[in-house]
Amino acid sequence: MFETGLSLQPTQRELANLLDLGIVKKRETRDRVYYEINTLSPFFKLLCEICGSAQKQRADLKKE
Repeated sequence: MFETGLSLQPTQRELANLLDLGIVKKRETRDRVYYEINTLSPFFKLLCEICGSAQKQRADLKKE
């Protein structure tokens, strides 16, 4: 399990927001809930571009 440092309620609220926007998909089993990126979301390509740009800027800063 990955730790975010956030308490449960704010994390659940943000996941619910992302789910409502269609950015993530939710799958439930008997005792667990799984979230994954919805690659069919109209936001997916834009978010990839934003994240890619941020990663490139970060890498460029590390080179300096």
